[in-house]
Amino acid sequence: MGDTAFSMGASGSRWVIGLTGNIATGKSLVAGMLAARGAHVIDMDRKTREALQPDGAGFGPVVDAFGPELLNASGEIDRQKLGSIVFADPTQLRLLEGILHPVVYDMAVQDLTQTQAAVVVIEAIKLLEANTSRQLCDEVWVVVSDPELQLERLQEFRGMSREEGQRRLANQSSQDWKMERADRVIYNLDELEDLEIQIDKLWCVLKNPIN
Repeated sequence: MGDTAFSMGASGSRWVIGLTGNIATGKSLVAGMLAARGAHVIDMDRKTREALQPDGAGFGPVVDAFGPELLNASGEIDRQKLGSIVFADPTQLRLLEGILHPVVYDMAVQDLTQTQAAVVVIEAIKLLEANTSRQLCDEVWVVVSDPELQLERLQEFRGMSREEGQRRLANQSSQDWKMERADRVIYNLDELEDLEIQIDKLWCVLKNPIN
């Protein structure tokens, strides 16, 4: 980011943005745009995958909670099998989140202490639900989209059936709920140019905050 001057957030020498939104709204696309402008992105989904590796802090507790039948022939957690369990049963999903959220939170804090970036983006689908957003972030940005577009993306890019996509969406808190708790809302309606314009405006706000 060179000599660009950014405002100082509540976290001290940097400004931390919590980026969230429901599945297939385009969070990773937005995170990539912010990274291209100089932000350091902490991908909590990637942190979760790391936590579930055999040497990860979440591996043992998850296997203890869901049983050794969760493991594949290589001794790793079968994430597809785990997903089929938790997304079919809200109680099991809450159990998994109760195990992983503290682990992944600690991983994010460690990442934050190690980066010198002036702007950090924490990308997490359950940022608000985990009740840790205001502990880590100066602002929360929510990406929203049209539910029909979300379903189309899930079918096209993740190979889900429409029914499976609808179940995934139904298992998440509503977009309205997230928008009510957001500092800023980003609309991703499959117009890339419009999305770039929104991100440019937000990036300018970071550089020239309105007091």
